[in-house]
Amino acid sequence: MRSIVVTALLLTTPAFAQREGRIALILGDGKYTAVPDDTSVNGTSAVKSALASAGYKIVEASIISSDGMQWALDLLVRQLKKGGPESISIVYFAGYSIAANGENYLIPAHAKIAGRTDVIDQGFPLSRVLKALASAGNGANAVAIDACNGNPFYGDDTGFADVPLPTGVVLSTCAAPGTVAGPVGQNASFYAQGLSESMNVPGIGLVELFDVTRWSVGRNPGSYMLPWVKSGLTDEKSFAAPGNAGRAASLDAILAETALFGSAEQSDTSTGFQTYLDTYPNGAFARYARFALNPSTAPIETTATSASGSLDDMLWSGIKDTEDPSILQEYLTRFPDGKYVTTAKERIAVLQAGNQGTETGTETPPISAVPSTVVRPRIYTATLTGTDTAGWANLYLDICGRRIKYKATIEERSGTWSAELLNLDNNDMVTFRQTESGTRAGQAVMYGRYGLEGGTKNKVVLQVAPKSNGRVALNIPNIGVCAVGMVE
Repeated sequence: MRSIVVTALLLTTPAFAQREGRIALILGDGKYTAVPDDTSVNGTSAVKSALASAGYKIVEASIISSDGMQWALDLLVRQLKKGGPESISIVYFAGYSIAANGENYLIPAHAKIAGRTDVIDQGFPLSRVLKALASAGNGANAVAIDACNGNPFYGDDTGFADVPLPTGVVLSTCAAPGTVAGPVGQNASFYAQGLSESMNVPGIGLVELFDVTRWSVGRNPGSYMLPWVKSGLTDEKSFAAPGNAGRAASLDAILAETALFGSAEQSDTSTGFQTYLDTYPNGAFARYARFALNPSTAPIETTATSASGSLDDMLWSGIKDTEDPSILQEYLTRFPDGKYVTTAKERIAVLQAGNQGTETGTETPPISAVPSTVVRPRIYTATLTGTDTAGWANLYLDICGRRIKYKATIEERSGTWSAELLNLDNNDMVTFRQTESGTRAGQAVMYGRYGLEGGTKNKVVLQVAPKSNGRVALNIPNIGVCAVGMVE
């Protein structure tokens, strides 16, 4: 039985064969087994209504497993291929998303998540959605991820990771990569509200849709996370179906303001943010610009709990990678009960230990001198070259062969191994993890799955022996070694 419930199946209607047909796939309904997500339920209704008004055929899928999500995605891609090069799609996911090992995983409703391993096993990689849409050969595709309601499963790995974006796809997330998602139980989805409002703007383009969503969220006084937009389109496409009303007169002014603030963010200089404030002193992004100019004096909002949480998250996201202990100390002073106090203290201890070694001319203290809670991973890299050993297997298509090269990034932390393997030919990424019995003859053995066209998932094995001969091998069970390399 398929692990999916499709509540509106309109994909087989003749409309999809027409020029510039539009299809929307809505994933998730908030019915999580472990932690209900009312935010998703509230936001999805407005988005669905706006999409229908813009001429999109709606498919709703209540996803309860990653297999069900793959089924719905395959269905969409097949219909896009039938619709031809002018068809346009939007995938809207509302629910929980967790970033683990550099990949964003969409969490199905019936997933049982207790830690990062469960996320990788049961979650659905966002990169798989992007690659599937890119394979459809249609005019343009957009993916909107409304998953800024924190990680209620085990309280870590929140936020988004940046991802490579294929040509022909626009990606929008409710918060930027590297920032922290909102508190669990947030009462309103500002992203869904802003997105649905933007969908009702006459004449708006597909990329413009998400730029205006950013503007709309920014001007909402209750929000504190700005959506993020990344485009792989070679040219702009109309969001709404042909025949809708002409372009709104206010649209270009909104886009100009959004572009100016975006330039300030890119430059990350006080001049850029001040220029924005001089031009738009009461603009949608004014409070974000003022915070960027002087985070220690950012205004406290009316609700103490939400304000403390929002400022805490915003300040930490901007300083978490700093090399200056005094900046981290400022965080401790401003937020003595903040959620990142322990992490800040550990980071200060590491930085101070390193500074002492530099100032006295002595070596940096050994790892044992750093608090025991700080575990430094060992990172290895390797370039793998494909072999022909397993290339005869048509099932595995072109993931083997002498022309294929892979780049492996391998991490060992406290005896536990993980890895990411990048296919340098097509930028496919495979994530590997080590099982409890994942060692043999001095090697670390990790397991992953290489997703191929049509949703087929094939197990692949990465064997690493950095402590003996340094050999790294990509192995397909029962077939042979697909690629080999050496630790660099």
